[in-house]
Amino acid sequence: MVRSQSEPTSPGSSCSVKRPHGCTRTSASGAARDILQSSLVAPGTIVCDVARPPDAPAALRARADVNVIDGGLVRLPQRGIAFGPGNLQGLPEGVVLACLAETVLHALDGTTADTGVGHDVPVEEADRVIAMAARHGFTTWDGQ
Repeated sequence: MVRSQSEPTSPGSSCSVKRPHGCTRTSASGAARDILQSSLVAPGTIVCDVARPPDAPAALRARADVNVIDGGLVRLPQRGIAFGPGNLQGLPEGVVLACLAETVLHALDGTTADTGVGHDVPVEEADRVIAMAARHGFTTWDGQ
């Protein structure tokens, strides 16, 4: 996670990306609980919550002055595919966690090396995964 709940996103504070009317924050904690406190997020902030389960609580998502974008989910090329009971975490058929999608992509592409491991993944490696996703018909899920 880029910022924890104790670090407010008030204008002028350190942000992932500074914008004229707020900040852009990315949250990917894996904490399995709400960790972003609505009261510490400044108006105009865009939060990209790629954690599953999400880091952004209902109170933050309900705010009209903050935009919470859900990430971390990928649509498979075939919509009827499901993994396990409830398609893991109750996701719609054909939608999977991004980490599972990446594993499936590497299997489809025949990747034999370790990839995406650690905190400092090279941008070129991410670009290769994006190219694999396009080649195999994987797309980001837009909630529809």
